[in-house]
Amino acid sequence: MDAFYQLRYIILLLCLLTLSGLRAQIDYTETPEDDIPQQFIQPNLPPQNVRTMGEWEEVEGLVIAWDDDYTDILTQIVRYAVEECLVYIIAPDFSTLSIHLAVAQIPTENLRFIYSGFNSVWIRDYGPWTVYLDKVNQRGISDYLYNRPNRTLDDQIPYEVADYIGSPLYNADENPYSWTHTGGNFLRDGVSSAYSSDLVLRENSGKTGIEIAEYARLFFGIEDYRILSRLNFDTIHHLDMHMRTLDEETIAIGEYPPGVADGPVIEANLSHLRNHYRTPYGKPYRILRLPMPPQGGLFPPFADYRTYTNSVFINKTILVPIYDAPSDEIALQLYRDYFPGYRVEGINCNEIIDELGALHCITKLIGVKRPLWIAHPRLRDVYGIQNSYPVDAWVYHETGITNVTLYYRTTPEATFLPVPMTRNLDDPALWQAAIPGTLPGTEVQYYIEAFANNGKRQVRPLPAPIGYYHFQVKDWTSAPVAKWVQTEREVAPGTRILFSNDCEEGPVSWDWTFPGGSPVLSNDEEVSVMYNTPGHYLVRLVAANPLGADTLLRTNSIRVREAFLPFSEGFTEGDLTAWEIINPDNTPVQWRWRADGGCNGPCLEVPHRDAPRKLNREYLRTAIDLREYTQASLQFGVAYAQRHPLHFDELRVNLVDQQGQHHNIYNKGGDVLSTVAEYIPGFLPSNCNDWRTESVDLSPWEGQQFILEIESIGDKGNSIFLDEITLAANALPQANIAFPANNTLYIGVGPLQQVMRVEANDSDGEIVQVDFFLGSDFLGSDLTPPYEMPYLMPNWGHYDLQARVTDNEGAQIWTETITVRYDYENSTSFLGNLPVSVNLVPNPVNTKAALIIESEAPYRGLEMTISNPAGQIISQWNGDIGNGISRLDLPVEYLSAGAYWLQVRYEDQQLVLPLVKQ
Repeated sequence: MDAFYQLRYIILLLCLLTLSGLRAQIDYTETPEDDIPQQFIQPNLPPQNVRTMGEWEEVEGLVIAWDDDYTDILTQIVRYAVEECLVYIIAPDFSTLSIHLAVAQIPTENLRFIYSGFNSVWIRDYGPWTVYLDKVNQRGISDYLYNRPNRTLDDQIPYEVADYIGSPLYNADENPYSWTHTGGNFLRDGVSSAYSSDLVLRENSGKTGIEIAEYARLFFGIEDYRILSRLNFDTIHHLDMHMRTLDEETIAIGEYPPGVADGPVIEANLSHLRNHYRTPYGKPYRILRLPMPPQGGLFPPFADYRTYTNSVFINKTILVPIYDAPSDEIALQLYRDYFPGYRVEGINCNEIIDELGALHCITKLIGVKRPLWIAHPRLRDVYGIQNSYPVDAWVYHETGITNVTLYYRTTPEATFLPVPMTRNLDDPALWQAAIPGTLPGTEVQYYIEAFANNGKRQVRPLPAPIGYYHFQVKDWTSAPVAKWVQTEREVAPGTRILFSNDCEEGPVSWDWTFPGGSPVLSNDEEVSVMYNTPGHYLVRLVAANPLGADTLLRTNSIRVREAFLPFSEGFTEGDLTAWEIINPDNTPVQWRWRADGGCNGPCLEVPHRDAPRKLNREYLRTAIDLREYTQASLQFGVAYAQRHPLHFDELRVNLVDQQGQHHNIYNKGGDVLSTVAEYIPGFLPSNCNDWRTESVDLSPWEGQQFILEIESIGDKGNSIFLDEITLAANALPQANIAFPANNTLYIGVGPLQQVMRVEANDSDGEIVQVDFFLGSDFLGSDLTPPYEMPYLMPNWGHYDLQARVTDNEGAQIWTETITVRYDYENSTSFLGNLPVSVNLVPNPVNTKAALIIESEAPYRGLEMTISNPAGQIISQWNGDIGNGISRLDLPVEYLSAGAYWLQVRYEDQQLVLPLVKQ
């Protein structure tokens, strides 16, 4: 471009920039119906459930904060992004930037400028999050308190962007929803799950993981918030430096050479993720491994923290950080292979990676106002010949969906063939179709197209039909390799564990064995197994396909801990009784007993200063049985002083419930954990004033057995001290209805009054009240034993009796319901409606008697009862009769002399006759 045309281009761009500045509060980026600015009131909470969009969804724009220190990288991002969407550039002044963009020949029609100051380029961490009411309705912006309190301008950017695009802002940055967080450590699946490292717990010291998960649910629609251990050498501890979600079921994970840098922790996190978590569609995750490139042959901590997972989707383009490294092309090709049809471009990030960030860290996406959202579990490779390959897609738009079509082909040069998808009658958002079966050796390519009622069209993947999903139809080449993933390895009794097939080479059958579990055997691909008894258990899987079978036996696959009733541990002796010390890294630093330092003598200590590195994790673990307890809490004494503000040791309490869900229920560190006011190197408690008693509510898990864990995380700071750990709870009272017995039969005419009697006791207190109920009618209360209450049966029929028992601490239980029957009286003839002829011989009886029954139909399971005149059941048994005449012997030899009633009953039919014992 010659100087004249270059000058004219600059003048034109300056004019456009000026016009853009005048219109900065008006959104004029979509169709004419969207040109009207939205009027709204900024609420604190979203008015209804929200969903945070996935980064691979359709976006209206990309947001960056322009920092002249990274001009080359930002210019490349803008150059690619303006071809896909709007680009919102934040800066306090655009005079120099406008000239730069003009010289770089960046097209202007998709540029938008937001005049605002900011503190840093890292907009991923503090920028706006696009959420939608009820999955796809009104667009909003959710926010939290940025974890860099000195960057106050950065923390205001979500407000500026929300104002500019005309969307309401929901801010979790003020009490009672004050949540400190950072975007690089918040990876969402676009449905209802999210991942963070446990940096989010450290940054919110004093708030539990349960509280933080509730913030994520309210403001971001996250129903399952998944916390992973942070890494040792990634000093910012953001997951996007080694991990990123690629779609609902695929996660990219960085990979170091074995044992190098953060490799061991990444592999441990990956193992936990694949075992414990499932996709929104209930499957184990697909994992795409991306190399973590070295710098000059070196890895962290001796080199920059280079990563390929710090990529960014921009509609049909994926930008990937590269470093002039030999592995750059490998990483780019892995993206291209997994996302055919996307434009995958590398941007050199050497000038920024030494600041611990790359492309994902300096970009943020704004979703479209009215998305047509297609949620789809991508088909995976299959083996052998199948009739068809079912395809599911959940499709949403605020105006509803008109039709959805599946397109597929079995050769790359073929035209895609359409298959109409049909709406599922039980789930109107679910559309289904099937790709016809094809021969092994074929790659099947497909995509999904949907139309909304307002005419909006959307495809998935976004570049379709140039882009597509694909899977292989394979033929078996070898016997399978037996493998599985399981949600837990250590549980409390009564916990269910999910075992899922993870075999290689296409098994078609699975033969599971679970000794000690229920079920013991299964042939399903996925099995939920309950373990009720403490012990160590093996699991065996035999996987087979037409070419053979493979067996995998894990001898210690499951540990079921003994669950202890509530107890106290004072550490007066060196040996622990109910707690087990867990030292996962086998370092010399672990929880240890010491004879001094406690408020009253001995205590436990974990000496973090002596650890070889930071982030050493030490545990105390046990299992608790609260099935017969209420008002439960964990209480413990803690003593700690922060060594220095830069050394932030942490103490947590974690719980694994009987559904295998992990909960953080206590979380304190640094100054929040400190029990003294000043910084003290080498702190050792000297008196009781150095200690504080903590209490953690366990009432949500009453009635369960669960794993309880005390976790200490060291930061090369001071020791943490524990003492007097108590599981405090109130034992539930025990009670039963002692009289009358269940199924007692009373016979008489007219209203009949009887008495209900309850036996009750309390192992750690006393019974203060027993309330009596006839059905739903309250009869009255008795405060002292024997606990009795009269009740009236006004007519023949069935009556339910129950009692509620209260102890001196307010705990209540209900007895089991018993049922009594009241029927008519006649001492001279047989009464009832059972269509049989009955003769009792002899009657009166002596030591032997029999029923002679004549029937036109067989009856199996006749219920026979002998009761005394008061209706108490003396004997009860079952018998069968056939067509014609049957004889049933009666157990009368142990009856005392007297009068009795004999009842013969089948379902709701019965006969009653008198029986006299001589």
